[in-house]
Amino acid sequence: MRIYYGVNGEGLGHASRTLAVAEQLPDCQLHIFTYGAAYRFLQSLHYPFLHAIEGLLFSYRHQRVDYTRSLARAGWFCWTGLRRNIAAIRQLADRDPPDLFVSDFEPSIARAARACGGRLMSVDNQHRFVHCPLHDLPAPLRFYARIAAWATRLMVPYPDHTVISTFHEPYTCASSPRITLTSGILRRLVEQTAVGNRGFLLVYVRPSVREQVLRALADVDRDVRVYGASESPQRASLERTGRFRFCALSTEFIQDLADCDRLVATAGNQLICEARFFRKPMLAIPEPGQYEQHINAWYVQRFGLGRQCYAGQLTAETIRAFLGETRTELPRVENGVRHVVEVIRQQY
Repeated sequence: MRIYYGVNGEGLGHASRTLAVAEQLPDCQLHIFTYGAAYRFLQSLHYPFLHAIEGLLFSYRHQRVDYTRSLARAGWFCWTGLRRNIAAIRQLADRDPPDLFVSDFEPSIARAARACGGRLMSVDNQHRFVHCPLHDLPAPLRFYARIAAWATRLMVPYPDHTVISTFHEPYTCASSPRITLTSGILRRLVEQTAVGNRGFLLVYVRPSVREQVLRALADVDRDVRVYGASESPQRASLERTGRFRFCALSTEFIQDLADCDRLVATAGNQLICEARFFRKPMLAIPEPGQYEQHINAWYVQRFGLGRQCYAGQLTAETIRAFLGETRTELPRVENGVRHVVEVIRQQY
């Protein structure tokens, strides 16, 4: 079986999901088409069927998403890069026809599928905005969800089947037999890692919230392991306290997530799914301007996975309160990757 799999290159969550699917399909030649951070990550792993394409990335200004520049960038991509991507995918499909096209929030593969007359399957978390009722959200986030639903339909129009990965299934429902809801889609490494508790606080940050988080942590008496902040100007002074260890992003992060007491991190969907799988309470800090993360953080608190806090409101007292909360044992969840593989095998 041969699959052409388009992967959104913004961050690593989409790439991690795709690798989880690839691991479960050893008999399949899974060609990944991606760009940006996802391409660099998969290239570092020497993934054998990797193809570079052009893609959509957010523009940032003053450590916030700049939607004006991002929209201008998207317009240019649709005018030029999207057509080049489709032509390249079609050329490869003429030589090595795929049995199925799959898109993880990547628009080129969806349009190439239609141009080639192939079946299209969508696997992502963004389609929850299209197919799941989100009326319980606060009004500003509900407004963003409607915009996100429109954008999602544009990105991946009319898939034959859609799998939606989410960490808040009880607050969602599938609106069609062609929709499959599942929990987080996780790599085998995550599933096979033993869970413990060595008492330290695990932190994962992105540049947009890095300095605020580190300033708040400086006055918290707890051993801390920090990922994503190696270039922070606060690093040297924090390391001198003997409580902080700064780590480069690697597979060690998964083991630290399994061994930590609690997690403080930005509110990316994939990381929340992994924390939920390991049953680790989370203080979710959405990136400024990343409204999807604001929705994720709201559901973290609503679903009882931890609490949310905006970066501008974060203080040492906020973190101490989070650490002092009575820990509720979270229920164990299954790895949603098996639902994805089951649907894939039904599509050809």
